[in-house]
Amino acid sequence: MDAVKTGGGRPVVAMTDEFALKTLLPFYATFVEALGFDVRVHTGAGQKDLKRGIEEANVPFCAPMQVYQGVMSALLEDSATAPDYVLAPRVRELPRQKGEAEATTCPIVQAAPDIVGKLAGAKHKPRLLTPRVDIGPDNFASDRFRASVRELAASLGQLAHWERAYEAACRRQQTFDRSLKEIGA
Repeated sequence: MDAVKTGGGRPVVAMTDEFALKTLLPFYATFVEALGFDVRVHTGAGQKDLKRGIEEANVPFCAPMQVYQGVMSALLEDSATAPDYVLAPRVRELPRQKGEAEATTCPIVQAAPDIVGKLAGAKHKPRLLTPRVDIGPDNFASDRFRASVRELAASLGQLAHWERAYEAACRRQQTFDRSLKEIGA
């Protein structure tokens, strides 16, 4: 597990860059950190996570979902570094590109929080955060997206600071998106 911010004695929110947060991680890690939490990010999932996800699934899924399930299971039972929360957002829409009318995720991505929620319910470990994420037609400036991150801040008891955290997270995501375009060029 790779720590983005740790050691401040603050509550810890764990998340992974696998699956739904692959391109949204800069936003969410920055948002949560700006709300006053330490952020722990699991990166570099591999064969061990895939095997665990396959073994714990009640039904077969695509390999990305199996990896995600394995990673989330590890986060939920990590007793050595037990986080206070694990973030598993229900990403229903992604940012739109070049005027796309829709950018809806597949049903498995949308159901992933429910699937890993069964693991969390059985293990009674950290609190699982599963905010609904609808990016909306104006991407990160959309009212729908702003409402979803406001809801996340409220679930963490940090509603008073959500707008400042949102603005910092948007700046970080813009920097990340620009760097992706530079790499592509």
